[in-house]
Amino acid sequence: MLEKRRKEIKEGLEAAEASQKRLAEADIEKQAILTKANQESLGIVSQSEIKAKEREKEILEETHKKAEAVVLEAKQKIREEKLKTEEEILRESRGLLKEAVAKIIEKSPESIDDMLIKNTLAELKNIS
Repeated sequence: MLEKRRKEIKEGLEAAEASQKRLAEADIEKQAILTKANQESLGIVSQSEIKAKEREKEILEETHKKAEAVVLEAKQKIREEKLKTEEEILRESRGLLKEAVAKIIEKSPESIDDMLIKNTLAELKNIS
């Protein structure tokens, strides 16, 4: 009976020792898993930062292109308005000049030569 009891104690101690060993191995495995997970999460964060910077660059480039397009469009509209205004001024100047010349030579505006007016306007345009 004493032998049986010793055998039970010995088996219990061996089982406890095996359990301790498995617990230590599980702890080592847990640390390895946590380390790997930490490294993977750092990699994911790093990749996310890189992608965010790339996207930021793309957004800035798109915004810059859109801004340039708006500026070019505004410049074109300004040129068109300037031409329109110049044409309007020339039309009004032609009428005023016709009336002035008519008063000077005391003739009606219809009898004034349009070519004379065009030449005079061209000369005035070149002077200014």
